[in-house]
Amino acid sequence: MMIPSCFHGLIKDVKRESAKVARKLLAGKSLDEAVATYEMLDTRDFPDSFFYLRTIVQVLCEPDDFHFPYLVKNISDLLYKKYDYDYKIIDMEWQRLIPLFWEADWSMLCLCECENGLYTNPLIRKAESFDKRTRWFPYLRALLRHWNVYVRMGDIFEDELRSIWWTNNSLRYILGNLGIPDGVLKRPLPGMDLKKLIDDYGVFDVDISRLPWLQGQNIPVLEKKLGENKMFEDEITELQADMVDICNEYSCGVADKIFIIASYEGLLNTDYFYIINGSIFERHKINTSDARADFDVSADCQKQVLNILKEDVKKIKVVCDKYNQPMPTEMRLTYEPKTKKFNAEYKYENQTSDGVSVFDNYDAWFEEEKAKLEGASA
Repeated sequence: MMIPSCFHGLIKDVKRESAKVARKLLAGKSLDEAVATYEMLDTRDFPDSFFYLRTIVQVLCEPDDFHFPYLVKNISDLLYKKYDYDYKIIDMEWQRLIPLFWEADWSMLCLCECENGLYTNPLIRKAESFDKRTRWFPYLRALLRHWNVYVRMGDIFEDELRSIWWTNNSLRYILGNLGIPDGVLKRPLPGMDLKKLIDDYGVFDVDISRLPWLQGQNIPVLEKKLGENKMFEDEITELQADMVDICNEYSCGVADKIFIIASYEGLLNTDYFYIINGSIFERHKINTSDARADFDVSADCQKQVLNILKEDVKKIKVVCDKYNQPMPTEMRLTYEPKTKKFNAEYKYENQTSDGVSVFDNYDAWFEEEKAKLEGASA
């Protein structure tokens, strides 16, 4: 497979280059024009590379890996910002953009992250705006055209050495909603023959207008097939991964542990601190550690990180509203880059009062972790 170099390398580099491609697409360029300045890489020259199809908490991937979801994510971010979360307008933009991805085998991989938000998920749009002829069916037909290429690639998807069939992708989401039993989707695909599976179940003959979520029922097909809670968790995890990613980038990837606190209680506030080489540091003091890294602790850089964290928290609120879930008043995220251990703690009751501010809660958490560290080393 030949893949543009903008999808290859460390996540931070792929994000940056994918954002450039996204801006070109939104400006009316074709996909070929948008990637024309990038070298086409032959995957045979990278036999040890993984293909990542999801935005996951995997911020220290090898530089030889390929990452496909960030182009769509960057497009989404730009559309949200441009149209201020007006889903109707954003949906119209997606209807124009998505067909651009159908032609090439590498570009279809950009659409594989489970449900692809606005484009394939009918739960967040009015039912009458969802048309199988322009959404799911063209996607499946495009995937069938390139399926044999993906099968030949073998078990290189994600870091668990999966085949394309076993990844948590939008293909399984769509097939589940079109009537293929959950048990079938959880078993190996005989001969990796996707066309036979689709033909056997008459997928292209399904009358979507008769599915429950188009008949005013409160329980969508997705909840029956794949579980709406799983969808909710995946979207939240993606945004939390972005929060971890930017904080890891700020610390140049040398932190032993990253701490992020987000408060959404009248005042939206975020902050972060680190353990580096066995010592705890506030964000503006990591340059005093003995780590060999070129830290940028300027006020501008800190502000950029805080702004990204706040934008992600706002998106988490949108996701919570979309799935009718309560928004936490406080989130505490911890991530250990070396072991990839991630933890999230949520609180839903008020954490502030006349005598306790969100800043006091941050200070208290910092001192708590500092005491733990000192106690462990005593």
